[in-house]
Amino acid sequence: MKNFTKKNCIKCLFTLLIVALFSACTEEPKEEIKQPESQPKQLSEDNVLKGYQDQMQKAKDMEKKILEDAEKQKKAIDDLTK
Repeated sequence: MKNFTKKNCIKCLFTLLIVALFSACTEEPKEEIKQPESQPKQLSEDNVLKGYQDQMQKAKDMEKKILEDAEKQKKAIDDLTK
């Protein structure tokens, strides 16, 4: 075994100090880890119904546009084949 000298003691203490500092830096505080619990939002029936109605209207508008574009394509094809 090595002789336990003052120089070896200082090296050992310095190493322990560095290890302690690194381990302290890597641990996150408990406050940051804990995330607040979110409360579920209360949606009124009117808001839900309005959103549903908006989506239905968008779908109807899209369907109408697709049908109009299909008619234009059909007309263009008919014009080319004549």
